[in-house]
Amino acid sequence: MEIVARHTGKPGSLAVILREIHDKYGYISTEAIEAISPSLHLSPRDIRSVISYRRQWRMAPPGMNDVRLCRNDSCRERGSDQLIG
Repeated sequence: MEIVARHTGKPGSLAVILREIHDKYGYISTEAIEAISPSLHLSPRDIRSVISYRRQWRMAPPGMNDVRLCRNDSCRERGSDQLIG
């Protein structure tokens, strides 16, 4: 994987690699995690924990529609709770 090869050995390379993969494919696949793992000497479990920490990164292809709901106080005051049911 050229993205991995380009960044291996650089400080902070895991985050950069994951971001580029996510930007290119829209998600980070299990196959990508397996390719990254030996190059950075990290377990797939460690890589998945970094991915799960970032809410904007996903490990499955995105669906047709991406629905996000604001749940902070100002949104609740404007009625966002009514959308949830």
